[in-house]
Amino acid sequence: MGATPGIRVDSGVAEGGSVTPHYDPMIAKVIAHGATRDEALDRLSAALRRTIVAGPKSNVRFLRLLADHPEFRAGKLDTGLIEREKVALGAVEQPVDAEAVAFAVEDIFDRKISAGPHSSDPWAQTDAFSFGETRVSELDVLAEGKRVCGRVLPIAQREGDLAIREIEIAEYAYRDAIIIEGSPSGLLHRRNGDTPIVGKRLGWDSDEYLVIRNNRQTRVSLFDPFDVDLDAMDDTGGAAVKSPMHGKLVALMVKPGDAVARGQKLAVVEAMKMEHTLVAPRDGVVAEVVGDVGAQVGEGAKVVVLAEA
Repeated sequence: MGATPGIRVDSGVAEGGSVTPHYDPMIAKVIAHGATRDEALDRLSAALRRTIVAGPKSNVRFLRLLADHPEFRAGKLDTGLIEREKVALGAVEQPVDAEAVAFAVEDIFDRKISAGPHSSDPWAQTDAFSFGETRVSELDVLAEGKRVCGRVLPIAQREGDLAIREIEIAEYAYRDAIIIEGSPSGLLHRRNGDTPIVGKRLGWDSDEYLVIRNNRQTRVSLFDPFDVDLDAMDDTGGAAVKSPMHGKLVALMVKPGDAVARGQKLAVVEAMKMEHTLVAPRDGVVAEVVGDVGAQVGEGAKVVVLAEA
């Protein structure tokens, strides 16, 4: 975040450190001060807007929306505020962020699909003359476990050597031009967009991304119909859905015999004051549910086992 007047950031974690279930889940705190409450909240909101947490899910967006909420600003606080204003505070399930998906689709297309103007493959060209209909490339991706189709439209314009295309996510009525720039740190940035977007490829040649917009993180990866999550396989060939950390099983959405689809919610584990949703890694049938609601589960413990449909 850099040095910002009136802002201090304290953190107790470092690369290689362990986060155990025995302590408070706080990984960092942003502290703001000012001559007045409003000045301090203005600084806090601005600092949170610039805060990027990639990887673990965090409450940065919630805190920013809370700092900007009129009732919170006015000091009208009670224990029912969050429940009353949970929609405004983003504390409800959100639809897939189509702009974040488009960001990843554009980068995947440029690196993997489009061969570029110097390619000798005529079928890979994106600016050639055609007697047929306008050619549109489609890429299926997984966005937070949900399969989404991104459509890459022909080049709309050029900016020097840069080809500018429009990306369409029809399912969410989204269509816009996405221009991406890299940085020495390996982060990808959207240029000339209304809302800043930062993306990170999980590996130099990876097709999996963490995309952050409005403090919200979206995990996007290129859909592979032949992909099998071997890490989720158990000894019998079933898919074992495991708890990512020590916590309490607070909800079960399935029972043995239920048919589920990849990405469907199966259970919720509460750990370190946050809820973690466990989803199906593939289509299948629930073969086993381990544990009861309210019981503690260990890190890596099986919660649901899926068999082939």
